Order: sequence, then structure tokens, then C-alpha cells
Amino acid sequence: MKYQTLYLIRHAESQMSGKYCGSSDVGLSDLGLEQAQKLGVYFRTIPVDVCWTSQLKRARQTAEILKQERGMPILQYSDLGEIHFGEWEGHEFSYVQEQWPLTYNQWIQSPATVQIPQGESFMDFSSRVKRLGKELERAPETNLVVIGHGGSLALLLMFLLKKPEDQFWNWVMTPASITILQKEEPRNANDFEIVRFKDSSYL
Repeated sequence: MKYQTLYLIRHAESQMSGKYCGSSDVGLSDLGLEQAQKLGVYFRTIPVDVCWTSQLKRARQTAEILKQERGMPILQYSDLGEIHFGEWEGHEFSYVQEQWPLTYNQWIQSPATVQIPQGESFMDFSSRVKRLGKELERAPETNLVVIGHGGSLALLLMFLLKKPEDQFWNWVMTPASITILQKEEPRNANDFEIVRFKDSSYL
């Protein structure tokens, strides 16, 4: 039996770990570089046809390190980028909680209903990730790696698995973790199923 396999990977730890980092274009931390190297080793024996990545540096760096082991083509997609956090960008979580307590609590409890000050609306964020999800469903490759962010991958997972957006926080992956989805051929007759979720055991 033949399958299409998706490897969804949240980028390794960034230089802004512990802070709201959406549109900020920062690279990987020293720990993140180590995580990405281990990711590359993990994929040495796994076939990969293509890698889709966010255009942001922390995701691109993760993809490039993986490419050193697999040699696969890398395609960049802005729709895979993280949500723009507006006035929250670059601030620690505790600071945001202190300065915007009502909005912060709403974000934690029901993110789809929140408008982050000067940030991207959740509706716009969700719409662009769904657009990418539809393109991903049409991808002809058999083994695809998708490297994105906590929020964008959560929305992508919910789209592919047909989950409601009020489950958002359940699907947020940890840095450098791998989630594997598979779909039987012919693809138009089946839905994706989870093979592995938030796996970071290789680290």
C-alpha cells in the first residue's frame, strides 16, 4: 500500500525564545543550531522529495541544515510564516501579560477571537494558512517536509485533520519537534491520519 507522508517540523529554538516572535526575522540560538543538526542526522535515512519552509530566517536555517543531510530542494512560502504579534513582538510573555492583561487572557483562552494590538488578525492568519493547506493537499510529491512555526503549523494541522479552531493550543508543537501525517493513495479518497505527534525523542 502506498502513502503520501508529511513531516511537519517546528523550527528549532530561536534567538527570541521566551518572547513573542512572529514576524521578527531572527535566527536560531546556539541550542537551536544543535537541535537542527540532530534533526539532520535523524533524516539521514528518511526519503524526502521536497521541503516547504516559512520565509523567516529561523525556519530557513532549520531547513538548510536539514538539506545538508538530504540534499532536497527547498521551497519558501510566506503563508507558512508566524502570526504578526504587533505591539507584542519582542516582549517576554510575562511583560505582555502585565501590560495587556485582558487581551492576553483572551488570547490564552480563545485565540481565534482576539485582535492583538497592531497585529495580524487571527482570521487573516488562518485564511493564509488554509490557502497553503489547500496547495499542500495538491502537492504531487510522496514525502514532504514542512518547516514552520508554532502557530502556523497548529492551524495547518487543524486544516488537514479537519479540527475546529477552538482546539488551537492542543496542536501547537514544541521547537524542533516532528509530527508525521500519512494519507493512503489515491489521495483524493482519503484523509490524513496522525502517525506521530510532537516527537522530540531524537533530541
